[in-house]
Order: sequence, then structure tokens, then C-alpha cells
Amino acid sequence: MKDQTTTTRNRRLSPEKRTHDIMSAARDHFVSVGFADASVSEIAANAGVAEGTVYRFFESKRALLVAVIASWFEALIKDVSENLDGIQDPTERLRFLVWRHARIIETDPALCRLFFDQIRSAEDYVNSPVHALNRDYADFVVAALKDGVRSGVFQRGLNVALIRDAIFGALEHHATGYLYGGAKFNTAKVTQGLLALVLTGIAHKD
Repeated sequence: MKDQTTTTRNRRLSPEKRTHDIMSAARDHFVSVGFADASVSEIAANAGVAEGTVYRFFESKRALLVAVIASWFEALIKDVSENLDGIQDPTERLRFLVWRHARIIETDPALCRLFFDQIRSAEDYVNSPVHALNRDYADFVVAALKDGVRSGVFQRGLNVALIRDAIFGALEHHATGYLYGGAKFNTAKVTQGLLALVLTGIAHKD
């Protein structure tokens, strides 16, 4: 009787709800065991659907991972955008963005590893939806830097792309020991240290 009830309930679920349930189960499973050891059958069981149902919505385990990471980026972009609305000063916007990125690394290490190891390193990354989302996310830093240049807070002629890459590159490199080796990572200290370096270098000089 329980199986029949579950089957009836699943038939009534909208495609959007089924997709949400599958992706939620997949995210938890990928975070728990990694991509290589993840099982579509286990994801299906945790989502309360048949394995074939997963393949109706996602053509492969990798497609499901891409969808999970894309959803993660979308939520992050929304959160950053909403928080930036109340920050007008370019320096404070940059400070928030550096802190937020460091905070992601500290609180979502498994998702960061999945992105770095399975998505960004893949041959098809440049043409993937995650690449476009990552570019949109990085553009928050670009916009803050450009606003700072326009307002005279940062130096004229600043190589914005280089500073953007220096910020993200420094954060990710510093976090390697934390993400892969169990080293400590403190968002507040990392933010303070990196900003002291960056802001000293890019501040407008009379």
C-alpha cells in the first residue's frame, strides 16, 4: 500500500517539483561522496523516484552535476546582488565581495571542490552554462573596480581584469590547503589580509 501511495504521489508531482527534488538529492549526494563515487540510483532513491525518472530530466550524471553547480551559482549571484544594493562605496563593495567569496570557500568546500575539479577543468567548460554564470559572478568585482576608478577612489588606468584575477586567484590558491589538506581557513583574516594588499596597490595617489 505504501508503494502504491508513493507512486500516486509521484505521478502528481509537477516536472518542476521533480527536478527540484532530484537536484536536491543530487547535491547532498555529490557533497557527501564526491562525483566519481556518486550513484544515480542512490540519488533517485533519495529523491523518491525511479532511476529512469532521473534520466528523463538529466541525460547523464555529469549533466546533473552541471545543473547542481549552476543552481548554486544562481543562488549565489542573487544573494550577492541583493546585498550589493545597499552598498554604494566602491571600496566597501569590494570588501564585501572579497569577504563573500572567502565565506563561500569556508562554508561550501565540497561544492568548491566539485566546481574546481569536475566543472572548470573540463574541456567543455567554456561553452557550459556554469562558465557564463561564473563570468557574471566575477563581473561584480569588475563593476566595483570600474566604479572606483570613475569616482577617483582607485587609480586611473587600472588593469581591472588583472586585479580581478589577482583577487580570485589569491583566494583560491590560499584555500588549497583548506580544501584538499585539512588546513585552517579564516574568512575574516583572509579578507583583511588580501584587502590590505589590494587596496594599498590600487588606491588613488595624489
